[in-house]
Amino acid sequence: MNNHLNIFKTYTNSQRTFQLENDLTRAFAISIQEDSLFFNEILKEVFNGTNFYSQLFDSLESETIISIDIQKRTSQISDYDHIFAITLSEAEIGDFWKAKNNRNYDPICDLVIKINNVYLIIEAKRDNFDCTAQLYNQILNVINAVDQNTASLNKIEHGNIITPIDLNWSKLMAIAVKVLSFEKSFGNTNRFCLICKEP
Repeated sequence: MNNHLNIFKTYTNSQRTFQLENDLTRAFAISIQEDSLFFNEILKEVFNGTNFYSQLFDSLESETIISIDIQKRTSQISDYDHIFAITLSEAEIGDFWKAKNNRNYDPICDLVIKINNVYLIIEAKRDNFDCTAQLYNQILNVINAVDQNTASLNKIEHGNIITPIDLNWSKLMAIAVKVLSFEKSFGNTNRFCLICKEP
């Protein structure tokens, strides 16, 4: 397990610049790790309009393996069949394919969810910051870790393996409220839920 996902070990307080952003990403990762219904609803939102959900979960015989990591370097991602490039901020995703942040290095991805060989790579920002270009660069470097000749990404060449997704904080909270409402109807709420109960 990623040591950052240990609920008893928080991020260090020595680097305060990105502390809130890191803590929000960590809280989100722990929430989906601990609440399978919440995670399921998020996956249905991300996979909407594709066949991935049914391919991964429609059979009891299928061996679906899920891993959740935060602060993962792009060089550690190589065995992908498909990548969902996901922005999570107050701003909606920009035009992913028009981003031109073509720098070759080894950036760190905020949150990486691997389901068999399907990756969800999430770039999270706490406020109204459009992180499309940053996410684009992360995906470019993931692709470059396997194919060193990729100078830039475009929809014609890479649209079959990369799907850009907007999962902003408003959408995420709407999913959380729906899940909480459903869980409350059974009298079984998640202990990690951040929404306070009515008095």
